[in-house]
Amino acid sequence: MFQSSVELLSVNNLPYNCFEWPAFRRVWGACCDALGIIINRENIKTHVRAVVSREVDWLAYEMREKLVSLKADSGMRYNRHRTLAMLEVNESQTAKFLKNKFLDVLKRYKLKLEQILSITTDNGANMLAAAKQLQQQFVMAQSQLENGMIDDEDTTTEDNFNEALMTELTVQHHPFRNSLSAACSE
Repeated sequence: MFQSSVELLSVNNLPYNCFEWPAFRRVWGACCDALGIIINRENIKTHVRAVVSREVDWLAYEMREKLVSLKADSGMRYNRHRTLAMLEVNESQTAKFLKNKFLDVLKRYKLKLEQILSITTDNGANMLAAAKQLQQQFVMAQSQLENGMIDDEDTTTEDNFNEALMTELTVQHHPFRNSLSAACSE
């Protein structure tokens, strides 16, 4: 029942308050009564959070040690791409703010800057500047690592992978270099 309830919200786009609709309560409530469970607007949020947490963990696991492409300020079409984050922001969307939001999403999915193959944005100056700031942060971190300014304790167990990957990418194409593409909004 809880899984179906979460699906009603996440797949069928029903609002949380659907569990308070009289007709819905008559049908859904009868099933819940028979099973001896209670599903309402408040307790279903706990189940939704648990499902989201499992999905985030699964996606983080699937993306580990893989290159990713970021797509900013765009929508998903025909379920071809996974949307990792859709954020509502009420603050000014400065380049610094957007860069920090990108980093927050990367952190949530345990992704590293080294894993970014490309960033596709609209032509907004703030988006382009945010991508440029991510590039600069990556270059600075790589420089510190190469110059021994970052202790071994600060690096992860995936250092060998990252080093091999960076060598391969440097030979083929440098991450971010010539990979920031601007796509027109539809």
